[in-house]
Amino acid sequence: MQLTTPLSLTLNPFFRWSVRAISNLSIPFIAAALNKPVETVKKWVDDLNRVPSYVIIEEIKQIAEYNLEEKLEEIKVPTCLICGSLDTITPLSMMRKMQQKIPNATLCVIKNAGHFALITHSTQVNRCLKQFLEANYPP
Repeated sequence: MQLTTPLSLTLNPFFRWSVRAISNLSIPFIAAALNKPVETVKKWVDDLNRVPSYVIIEEIKQIAEYNLEEKLEEIKVPTCLICGSLDTITPLSMMRKMQQKIPNATLCVIKNAGHFALITHSTQVNRCLKQFLEANYPP
C-alpha cells in the first residue's frame, strides 16, 4: 500500500521532530477543545509520540487491507455500537450497516460528536453503556 505524501512526511524520522514540536505546542488548545486537563492531554501526546513510525505504518496498512464485514454475523453476544453523529472516520451510515449485520446489536448515536466521542462526550457514552448493560445484563 502506498501511503499518502503528507502521512509519509509526518512519519519520516527526519520530519518527525517537527510533528512532535507542533503536537506539543497544540496541547493547551486540544485540552481546551476537549475540556480535559492539560496534564492528561500531554500524557496522550507523549504516548503517541513514543509510537515508532513502523508501527503506525503497519497499523494503517492493516486497517486499509483488512475487512471483517463478513464476520459481523458471527457475533453472538449483545453488542453496543456507539457512533458520533459527526463521525467521518466511521460514519453513521457504516454503523447502521454494522447494526444490521450483527445480531442483537444496539446503536447509540452521540449527537454533535465525532470519532472520538469517548473522549469528547464521555458522559453521554457512559450513559449509553449503562443503558445497554442494564437492558442486556440485569442484576
